[in-house]
Amino acid sequence: MSEYLGDLLADAAQRSRDVFHDVLSQVTPEQANWRPTPKANSIAWLAWHTARELDIQVSPLAGVEPVWITGGHRERFALPLPDDTEDWRHTPEQAAQVVVSDLGLLFSYIDDAYALAITYLRSLTPESL
Repeated sequence: MSEYLGDLLADAAQRSRDVFHDVLSQVTPEQANWRPTPKANSIAWLAWHTARELDIQVSPLAGVEPVWITGGHRERFALPLPDDTEDWRHTPEQAAQVVVSDLGLLFSYIDDAYALAITYLRSLTPESL
């Protein structure tokens, strides 16, 4: 039963990842970084935020370091934000600092964060649930 549940949850995560890939493959970096209003978040921030939340929530459950660090994403993004930033609490000014010139950065971090989550979900046992 748990294998089925783990696969079901992993499939749901994969579908979410696929939506990000679909959207990001249809925009330029300028479009991904665009914010329709000063208080709105960009597609780049939303993609980064989703990957970041998966990473910082699943890595402790899986007993591993965040892929933000182990995958070298911190250095490649080079954001002027602390590593322990709670991005769900970002002000519009902080969210505006998440800017990418290469969409490959987002694809890479999304893929790594989702891989972490999917691997973890597939490892769940009835006892761990």
